Amino acid sequence: MEEKQIIQAAIQNFNQHTGLAIQELHQPAKRLPKNRHPDTSVEIKAQGKTYTFWVEVKNELRQLHLSHLVQQLAQDKEHWLLISQYISKNNRKLLKEEGINYLDASGNCNIRNGALLLFINDQQVAPQRQSNTGKLWKPAGLRLIFSLLLKPELINEPYRFIAQQSKLGLGTIGTLLKELEKEKYFSRYNQNYNFENREALLNRWTETYFAILRPKLMQGKFRFASPKDRDNWKNVQLDQVFWGGEPAGALLTKFLHPENFTVYSDMPKTEVMKQLHIVPSPDGEVELLKTFWNTENTETKFPQTVPPLLAYAELNASMDSRNREIANRIKKLYNV
Repeated sequence: MEEKQIIQAAIQNFNQHTGLAIQELHQPAKRLPKNRHPDTSVEIKAQGKTYTFWVEVKNELRQLHLSHLVQQLAQDKEHWLLISQYISKNNRKLLKEEGINYLDASGNCNIRNGALLLFINDQQVAPQRQSNTGKLWKPAGLRLIFSLLLKPELINEPYRFIAQQSKLGLGTIGTLLKELEKEKYFSRYNQNYNFENREALLNRWTETYFAILRPKLMQGKFRFASPKDRDNWKNVQLDQVFWGGEPAGALLTKFLHPENFTVYSDMPKTEVMKQLHIVPSPDGEVELLKTFWNTENTETKFPQTVPPLLAYAELNASMDSRNREIANRIKKLYNV
C-alpha cells in the first residue's frame, strides 16, 4: 500500500472502532522535533481536548528494523504516533511495553498522551494485507533460502541434492526456485542461476524467519540447574547440540558475555537437558529450538555453534544494541 492509503485506512478504522475523530492535518504541527522529519501529523479530539501527534508511517513493521525505530521514537514519545499497514501481535506487545504509540490499518492501537488512553488489540488483519505469495516465505521456502545463503553455489546443483541439503522434499524445489527468480533475488542465464541481491534476501529472510519459522521450532524454556553450570557453559562438550544467539556470538567473536542462551538440537529434550545441565523453567534464560538446516554440513571450525549466518541474524534482530554490535562483528569476520 502507498503511504496515503495506509493513513486513510488506519484513520477510517480507528474512527469506526472508537467513535472518536482522528484526522490528518493539512500542514504539519508547528512545533517540529529536532532533527526529525515526520511523514505527516494528525490530531485526535476526545473529551473536549485536542491531541496532536507527529506521524511515522511504515508499510510493514519488520522485526529487523524495530529496535532502531523504537530508539528513534523514544524521545518525546507521547507526541509521536507510528502508523503501519500491519503490526504483528508480538510487535504490538513490544511497542506497548516500550511506550510507543501505534495504530495499524485494521484499527489496532495503543495511544497514550496525558489523559488520553486508547487500546484496541482484537481487530483482524486488514484484507489488503493478506498474503498472496506462494511457499517462498513459508517454512519450506525459508529453509531453502537459508541453505542458499549459506552456499550460493547450491542453487545450480541437481534438485535432489538441493533437497537433501535443505531438508526438503524433492517436489518443492522447482516451485521455490521459480518464486525466487520471480522476486528478482536470482537471475537465470544459460541454465545457471546467479545471485542478484543477496543483502536484500538476507534482510528479508531474517525478518520472516522470526515471524514464521522460528516460533514453530521452539521446544521450550529452561534454566541452568546451578550457577556453576551456567558459568561453565563454554566447557560443555556438545553432541548434536548447537549454541545460537548470544552464546554463539560469544564463541565466534570472544566479545560477548551471554545473558540469554539459545540452543538448537534435534536430540530428545531429556538428552539436551542432560548435556547442558538444564531444567524446565517458563522464565528460564535458556530456550531450546529444533534445528532446521542440514547439520551434517556443520563446519568443523564451528562444531558447537549454529552457522555464523544464523548467529548474525538472531543477534541483529535483537533489541539489545550490544547484540547488534556483535552481529556486525560476525558479519565482517565470517563474510555473512
